[in-house]
Amino acid sequence: MSVKDYGKGIDESDYKNIFQPFQQTETGINNVDGGTGLGLAVTKSLTELLGGSISVESKIGEWTEFSLHFPLTGAAVNTEYIVSRLSKCCVWFITNNEWDIQCIIEACRYFQIQCLPFENLSALAGSLAPYGTDSVIVCLVQEDLYDDASYEFLSKKANSILVTFGPSGKIDRSQIHYQSLMQVFPSVLMRQLINLSVGKEASLQRLDSSIRTTASSNNFSLEQLKVMVAEDNKVNQKVLSRLLERLGVAVVKVVSNGKLAVDLEAQESFDVIFMDIQMPVMDGIEACKQIMARYNKDAKKDADNTEDTKINPQPPPPKIIFLSAHVLGDYETMRIENGATDYMTKPCTLRDIREKLSRIAEKM
Repeated sequence: MSVKDYGKGIDESDYKNIFQPFQQTETGINNVDGGTGLGLAVTKSLTELLGGSISVESKIGEWTEFSLHFPLTGAAVNTEYIVSRLSKCCVWFITNNEWDIQCIIEACRYFQIQCLPFENLSALAGSLAPYGTDSVIVCLVQEDLYDDASYEFLSKKANSILVTFGPSGKIDRSQIHYQSLMQVFPSVLMRQLINLSVGKEASLQRLDSSIRTTASSNNFSLEQLKVMVAEDNKVNQKVLSRLLERLGVAVVKVVSNGKLAVDLEAQESFDVIFMDIQMPVMDGIEACKQIMARYNKDAKKDADNTEDTKINPQPPPPKIIFLSAHVLGDYETMRIENGATDYMTKPCTLRDIREKLSRIAEKM
């Protein structure tokens, strides 16, 4: 906290003296309003008892500013508990207030939570990072920057909690609202996020159970699928692999570019390939073309030699699903022209992948 006064100022040589009992500057002594010289001494003692510190800066004839620095939490707060409970939590912070950004980032750093500031929800949507279904995203939004359409898009792509702040409290979808972030202790904010996360995790577990039950009732098994993930981003690789494992897919192999995908598919047959469109060495579109061209060539050979085909039948081509972080209008055309089966926008959710694989598995 800081308090700035515009007045006669304090000479730098008096900085240490003014915090001593009954000590005043010449300005203070000559002040017609009087004073005992105890105010700053008492303030310093109270500040240090609370584990903080006080400092002063001044410019003679213009201003004086006193700054007080306090720890974010004390012994009464179980920091380890909060850190452990919010280990899968990330804060997406939308504000244009630099002071709010500084305070919240510092609080999140203390409690070991990733915090990503954005100017608005549209900017967040444009650089949406992938998160697994076991991650809980807190959208901490300044109310006058809230955009319902953007948040609707985000909520479909991530397990999100909406927390707003501002003087009006006008966002109906908000699960917690603060008049000001400066009026709530960081540890209190974190505990409230824990309570919201518990409810969110419980609903995700119910969703996961429902997905598995539906899969069983439809008489198809994802465990029998053999899946390749062609993706150069390591975070995306881990997220997709984890989601596929949660759906029961037993065989998942990962490569980092299109060339490796083509080479691996030539050696092993796969039921499904999740193919990122933009990759180094060879992009996903070219990789898809080469894989499908190989199967088309084999199919022509089989047509010319039907007897051999009956003895040694060729496996069907893999179902290739294009992946991209960009929302483009020509995906359907791109898919058809290059022989892919389907497409998905990143980040992928458990429900998205389950729907794509279920349609493929039911036709096998």
